Amino acid sequence: MGDNDSVESAAKRLKLSVERLEDPVPLDITERGEHIPQPENSLQERLTQKIHRVWEERRDFAQLDEEVLLNDKKEENPSEKEENVDSNEQKTDKNVAPGQNFWEMRNQLHSRLWHAQSEIAVALDVVHVLLSASRPAASLTPNPLPLQPNTLSYTYINKPRPTIKTQLENAKLHMGAKQKQLKNASSILLRGATTLENVLKEEHKFWDEALSLRQRNWIIQTKGNSKMGTAGKTFFVKYGFDDVGSHFQEPGVAEIIRDFSSSENANTRTKIALPHKIKRDLKVRLVNKVASDGEGDHQDDASSIAPVVAPDTQDALNDIYNELTLAQSTIFDSELYQEISKEARTLLTGVRMMENEISISVSDSHSLIFNWSTLEKQDGSEDAKKSEGAPSRERTLSQILKLIMQLQLRKKHRNNLASKGSTFSRRALTPVDDKDSPLLHQGPILTEVLKILRYYCFCEEIRRIVDSSVKTISKLGITTKVHFSSLTDGANQKGQFSFVDSLVLTVRDEHVFHFTLRAPTTIQAHLQRGNFSLGNLSEFESLLNRELAGVCLQTICQMGSSFGFIERNNWEIDLMETKASCNYIDGTGKLHPMVISILRKETNGEEQLQCNFNFVSNTDLRLTNFHMNSNESLSNANIPFETRLRTLFSKNSVL
Repeated sequence: MGDNDSVESAAKRLKLSVERLEDPVPLDITERGEHIPQPENSLQERLTQKIHRVWEERRDFAQLDEEVLLNDKKEENPSEKEENVDSNEQKTDKNVAPGQNFWEMRNQLHSRLWHAQSEIAVALDVVHVLLSASRPAASLTPNPLPLQPNTLSYTYINKPRPTIKTQLENAKLHMGAKQKQLKNASSILLRGATTLENVLKEEHKFWDEALSLRQRNWIIQTKGNSKMGTAGKTFFVKYGFDDVGSHFQEPGVAEIIRDFSSSENANTRTKIALPHKIKRDLKVRLVNKVASDGEGDHQDDASSIAPVVAPDTQDALNDIYNELTLAQSTIFDSELYQEISKEARTLLTGVRMMENEISISVSDSHSLIFNWSTLEKQDGSEDAKKSEGAPSRERTLSQILKLIMQLQLRKKHRNNLASKGSTFSRRALTPVDDKDSPLLHQGPILTEVLKILRYYCFCEEIRRIVDSSVKTISKLGITTKVHFSSLTDGANQKGQFSFVDSLVLTVRDEHVFHFTLRAPTTIQAHLQRGNFSLGNLSEFESLLNRELAGVCLQTICQMGSSFGFIERNNWEIDLMETKASCNYIDGTGKLHPMVISILRKETNGEEQLQCNFNFVSNTDLRLTNFHMNSNESLSNANIPFETRLRTLFSKNSVL
């Protein structure tokens, strides 16, 4: 037994060497093998450790004296440490052994290493058992395993059959777990299906709205990668005029955007991004200088001809339609205003240009003003329409002028397409492909409009002169008839505007005055004494007044002869002086020279006609001059001229 114990003690004896660690103690090692040192203790922690060590080594402070402390101090001196080792060991107290902390640490380490060796031996035995079970032939090898095969074995333990209650509980638990799993899976699938359904609805709604835009003749274009399908494409709505012949360089494309920020109850999922945020409009205003004196500028007569927008209905895309329509109108009016500005700069006189306004003097009585301003919001209510009332004549004419200019610009677009060789545009323009067609000769827009407007003002002045003259002579009781008629349809063979009108004035169904009016300011008179042209309106007014005065004088002489007051067929009429020389017959049959003259005078702002009957040599005191005015009382306004003249001669007759 003693030999065995000595062998076992020799096998378990360990040889250890303890060295002081100079490097800092590692706290952790990174994946790259770098050491992370422990943090250094603070001063307070080190003081605590020193006190604890003193307490462990010197538990009995009562036995300390000066001599022991001095010896300990000498031990700290390395030069004297080797000399005083033996003396210090003898003087040390028997109860407090020096290096006690070191021996305790050694014993603890020895105990831990022994337990570790035991655990390793047990683990090695388990490995040997497993290897012997898996390699039974290992015992035949030169280095057999320490353990024989089949050393480790196991047996089955039959569990008792569970009761019916336990089986029911297990089945319930199993079914509940399955139901919970199915419920979770169904909820996940339901959420996914709901999301897909919402996406599908939004996509259907978006494409239905895009199709509705196309059905309203808005051109939709795509841009992007065609390999990715519709997911990689951007959709645009084209509302410009570059594809119909316009050379105006202004963007006319709006991007269609899916509106995912709207609420679930939103009417539409489509939005458009327009480059024209501010809508503008070209206003045309014809100003009557004579009528507007003292009344200021008539802004209400301005014609904007706002584009026709969709009415307020339940259609969710009405706002988009209206935005596109207004933006399209802005581009068209912008091009029209640019064309008008270019042509206005070529005019020599009568043009005044400001920042957003062009004023052109058409005649002495009218001016044409173009104003490029922001489009005002329309109020389509019935009250607003009633408050506007009937439009004035200038406003109606302004609208007509703007429509004419818009038609001229559209015709210019078509001509641009025809000049490029577009078969469709040529077929739409003329039934025969003829380059010399009059419709292909496009004139300036503003020049043609000014021709029309000048002719209109010219005709208005003609009408005013005729109305004034006819009104004055009608107050004497002389019946007149005025008839205006057009001799052309307004266009010549070159496709330009050409107007020829006829003016026929009939007095007492006996005297007829015929005039031909040609654009822009030409008058041709057709009278009994011949045909001749008039240079301006003043000549026409003088001629008309002289001819009407001559008719009045001739009528007076004829009626006076039939009444027996004037010598028959013995009078002479001077149209230049608007007077007639004749002989007055008194009651005894004696002749008296008399001059009948017609004068025009203005009374209280109204033109009046006065017929004067003056005797040349008034030798007879019974003869007195008399006259007849056209401003008699309204009670005599409907009396025929023949009756009024007979009454006048009867009152002034000499017996």
